[in-house]
Amino acid sequence: MLTDSPLSHFISFLLEPVAYFIYALIFLWIWRQKSRKPRYMILCGYYLAATTLMVKASMVKTDSNIDLYDFLFLLSSICLAAFFYLLYTDRIKKLIAAIIGGAEVIYFIFNNLIFSGSPLFDSTAYVILSSGVAVMIFMYIHELLVNISEQPLLFSFDFWFVSGQIIYHLGSFIIFLTFNYLTKKILPAEFYSHENRAILTKLWGVHNVLLFLGSLLTTGGVAWISFHKKSPSS
Repeated sequence: MLTDSPLSHFISFLLEPVAYFIYALIFLWIWRQKSRKPRYMILCGYYLAATTLMVKASMVKTDSNIDLYDFLFLLSSICLAAFFYLLYTDRIKKLIAAIIGGAEVIYFIFNNLIFSGSPLFDSTAYVILSSGVAVMIFMYIHELLVNISEQPLLFSFDFWFVSGQIIYHLGSFIIFLTFNYLTKKILPAEFYSHENRAILTKLWGVHNVLLFLGSLLTTGGVAWISFHKKSPSS
């Protein structure tokens, strides 16, 4: 089973905070070395906070870390919307980013503060989050196509980061869409077995791998930009 292997345990429970920590280091380096733009400072703080939350989540029982994931959703909604808001140059796109972030915050308030949330992982919240990020990503791509620059896209850190987000959010959308449904399916006693719980663990492991791949792509982009800008032939 997945949980019997140390590697599988690492992928399913520890790879998530590792990926967030890689992102935090990337944004700290970019902010200090390349550009002290507010959007990089926001995401550096976001990924440091996400690392802390997910380290704590990996140390507690699954049914005790739901509040941590709820708070991560809120944090992700605000910080990712703020990043794209500051990234865009078009006012309409800025407004849409603000509306997306605001709508996600309103969902959090109603679901968690007014209706007291759910004892299960809130897949719906993360489906909304990934959908919103996907819309903001495609608006960013549209802005790139409309505002053609002399600088190649591969020299843009924002392009590499957003590419990593495409991998994570489009891939995780399917996982978020099915996770809550599968959880409810195995909760009845006749289906609550080690084998069925292992399926959910494997599914979450795939989510963590997607997050990690996104962080690796962003790291590779930073390395590529640094190498080619230092190269005499670039």
